[in-house]
Amino acid sequence: MGWYEMLRDEREEGKAEGLGLAIMELLSELGTVPEAVSSKIMQETDATILTQWLKLVAKSGSMEQFMENM
Repeated sequence: MGWYEMLRDEREEGKAEGLGLAIMELLSELGTVPEAVSSKIMQETDATILTQWLKLVAKSGSMEQFMENM
C-alpha cells in the first residue's frame, strides 16, 4: 500500500470517528445511551451509514425512536 492509500484510509477513519462522536453527543441529549447502541455506532466505519444515523438522531424525539429506526 502506498502513502496515498494510507493517508486516504486514515482520513476515512478520522471522518468515521468524528461522525460517531457527533452522533453520541446528540444521543446523550435524549438520555443514557445503551452500551449496545454506543458500541454499534463507534464500530461503524461506513461514513454513509454514520451520516444517515446523524440525520436520524437529529430528527428523533427519543432514544427509543432512534433505536427503532436505526
